[in-house]
Amino acid sequence: MLNRTDKSSQFRRTNQSIEGASRKDIISDQKSRKELGVPQEEERKMLGSKDSEKRSQIKIGSHQQSRKTLRGQDEEEKGTKVIGEGRLDEYGEEEEDIVCLRFPHLSFCPYNYQSQLKETLFIEIQPGIYLCGFAMGLWTKHLLQKAVTNVLNLTSMEYTKRTKYFKYLNIDVHNTSDEDIKKHFRISNRFIRETLLQKGKVLIHCRDGLNIGPCFILAYLINEIKMPLKLGIELLQNLIPQLDIAVHFYKQLEQYDLEKLALLQIKTKDS
Repeated sequence: MLNRTDKSSQFRRTNQSIEGASRKDIISDQKSRKELGVPQEEERKMLGSKDSEKRSQIKIGSHQQSRKTLRGQDEEEKGTKVIGEGRLDEYGEEEEDIVCLRFPHLSFCPYNYQSQLKETLFIEIQPGIYLCGFAMGLWTKHLLQKAVTNVLNLTSMEYTKRTKYFKYLNIDVHNTSDEDIKKHFRISNRFIRETLLQKGKVLIHCRDGLNIGPCFILAYLINEIKMPLKLGIELLQNLIPQLDIAVHFYKQLEQYDLEKLALLQIKTKDS
């Protein structure tokens, strides 16, 4: 049996043998490089260039891969269609390799919307009526999967409209205290109503899905379904806990609710 001193000596001899072998490998490798006529400095530059190119390819590829990951369909090969799911059989797959969701023609993306898809709201409020934030409304394939046909665009932001697949109604609305949203309710209600009558599905597309978009949905519920504002608010709060309607917009909704209630009472008396 080896004592502690013998074990220590044996350990040092083993390390020395390994170090000796490593030095021989290094010397042998250096000789091989000289024989091949490749200067070490030049080789390092070549390797660095290749490594940089590889990192660039990975960075570009990450934009293209991110949406596939968020779809929860990692096992699906790129370009595969799921026939019969919504309107996906109409999809031409022209946006599978785009870098920028907002402006697909760009070869670079100043906006990292792909990374926002996971956090962006997308909810079906009523059968055929969807609500989403800005980034999700740019994802053509997802909208087709949900069979969306029409888009009520309330974002007040420029982006490439996918008119090949969707019919748009663009209303310019801003979150300011002097903004009159009530004047738009007649046309927005008609747009939603006609979409549903034609067996289509409508997407209410706003910036965050928490303020302006919900206001237009509430206006539709008040006018078309005769739902009181209070019940409409409760419905949305159950679906969107972070609902955040601005005070100046809520006051307009209250006024709109009272106007519609008064008209309903008049019609009831006349009948």
